[in-house]
Amino acid sequence: MNSCMRCVLFLTFTEPQEEDAYTRAVLTFIVGLVMLETWGIFVYILYIVRFSFQRHFTLLLSFIEEHEGEIDVCRGVLSEVFSDFSCFRRFSHTYTLVMFPIAFIAMASNLSWEYLMYKACRNNEDVAKIQTPITALARSEIVMGIGLYITAMGAVNIMYLWDNFFRDVRRLHSERYDEFWRKMILCMSVVSNNETNFFLV
Repeated sequence: MNSCMRCVLFLTFTEPQEEDAYTRAVLTFIVGLVMLETWGIFVYILYIVRFSFQRHFTLLLSFIEEHEGEIDVCRGVLSEVFSDFSCFRRFSHTYTLVMFPIAFIAMASNLSWEYLMYKACRNNEDVAKIQTPITALARSEIVMGIGLYITAMGAVNIMYLWDNFFRDVRRLHSERYDEFWRKMILCMSVVSNNETNFFLV
């Protein structure tokens, strides 16, 4: 949507001018369009990875239930899955730490720009006609930057996937294999605590 809006604004407000200036305007438009589309693909890939982990945890839950009592087998598979999930979580955690400050700076910059342009727009209708859609585009891109990422990940912190899985494992606890389930829960608690400690350092 923002890409289409950029196209409309460019075609509507770009007028014939000196060749160098027009070339710069075209290049700016193309670079912005490519970056928007690339970022959209990147977020879609994050969504696919997050959804794959959701499915993986569901399958892992069935695997543990099927191999109830085989602690070494279940512990080995659990460690491999959590290792992969941990890598993804570290990446998403780093990306979140970078993205939110940038989004905050973008919001502050946009508000400052709107404040500076308010008087000019009030006194000049031509400026207002150009500035109003540009402001709408800027707001839309900021909202998209935050909202689309959170939607793709399902939350700000994807550790909720592991917490939900941990809760489901606890529900499978049976008296017949009490020792097995206690060891499984202990193993999951250890890896969870180690992961938490990593992010507190």
